[in-house]
Amino acid sequence: MGRALDLQRADRLTEAESLYRQALSIDPRNFDALHMLGVTLFQAGRAVEACRVLIQAWPLLTIEYPSFFKNVGLALAAAAQELGQTISPPSDDGRLAHCIFYRRNTLPPLTGQRPKVSIVAPCYNHERYVREAIASVACQTYKDIELIIIDDGSQDGSVGAIQTATRSLPFPHKFHYRENRGAHATLNEGISMASGALIGILNTDDRYDPERVDLLVRAMFAARARWAFSNLAYIDEAGQPVRYGESARVDALMRGNDDLHEYRSIGAAFPSHNVAVSTGNLFFEKSLWHEVGGFQPYRYNHDWAFCLDAILVSEPAYVDEPIYRYRLHDKNTISESAELALNEADRIFGQWHQRLATSSGPLAEMLRQDSDSQRRLDLATLSQGMGHLIDPGTLLKYASDLGFPLPSR
Repeated sequence: MGRALDLQRADRLTEAESLYRQALSIDPRNFDALHMLGVTLFQAGRAVEACRVLIQAWPLLTIEYPSFFKNVGLALAAAAQELGQTISPPSDDGRLAHCIFYRRNTLPPLTGQRPKVSIVAPCYNHERYVREAIASVACQTYKDIELIIIDDGSQDGSVGAIQTATRSLPFPHKFHYRENRGAHATLNEGISMASGALIGILNTDDRYDPERVDLLVRAMFAARARWAFSNLAYIDEAGQPVRYGESARVDALMRGNDDLHEYRSIGAAFPSHNVAVSTGNLFFEKSLWHEVGGFQPYRYNHDWAFCLDAILVSEPAYVDEPIYRYRLHDKNTISESAELALNEADRIFGQWHQRLATSSGPLAEMLRQDSDSQRRLDLATLSQGMGHLIDPGTLLKYASDLGFPLPSR
């Protein structure tokens, strides 16, 4: 491997390729050998072969490795050209015209009767955090609320912590605990118990900022929207802020929100990635939940699936304030398996894309147009060596579209 790398750096690519292949004959699952062989093939102008090798390496990736995604992106962009796919970015078509960002100082006050808001808080093994989550509901400046907590078969002391924390709440609340049924079932059960016209979700390892409910209600009224979400702040296990540059995962999530400015509307961003990040960031009419059929039985991406269905019904309102505190810890469900989460996301997107093709909803035609425009924009980004800025699920979909599907383990 060392000799191969020296030869590659000396631009003796044929000799380097031979040595990398020798290394793979000894260990076919050597990630470094596959990665560098792919780069060598790309440098030799054999982009299609490079893509096939790099995609073989993808399932073996065990760490966050931006350089790998840069190289995958470069190879995909070159392969797209080789295969006759366009990579030119779309022309300026007024993408910002309908992309509205609400902030505290741009939202009108509520007039007339205030709608009741039901906050549904699913809990699973969050004994350490649940008191803080409940306290963040008690501190809301919007007072027409109820709290519904369902413990989904926690194995720690969550039930006792919830009972203690809810004992003196000054507003209506319900608490139910039972065996484990999964996040989607717990959310649907809690929402079915809600008496409010509007539903807010709060995952009990996260917390609300005090003005969250008030700002989201006002944003929905201002936009005449049926659902809403906000920007997020990220916190660690101890509740301390996680800022840009301190975590590759947070950096990627923050870039996702920054990228909202590139879309024609807020809703048009969701086919590329889950801009809302978490179920806890969702706020919607209970009637919308009924209309889209509730949360579907997905382990990792039930929130994104809900958002994709919701944009076919209503454009969301977006509050560009970090009023949801999303906690990063080693028990986050999404951290269990990146590969399983990506595979599930691919299934969700494929099924949704079929529905989009026949949908007559208000955003469907624009989304059908933006699908092609976003693909061209992403491929141009890849060709500039910035594949690490593209959501891995999107990157993998482009690879599959070009004929390079992810191999099974």
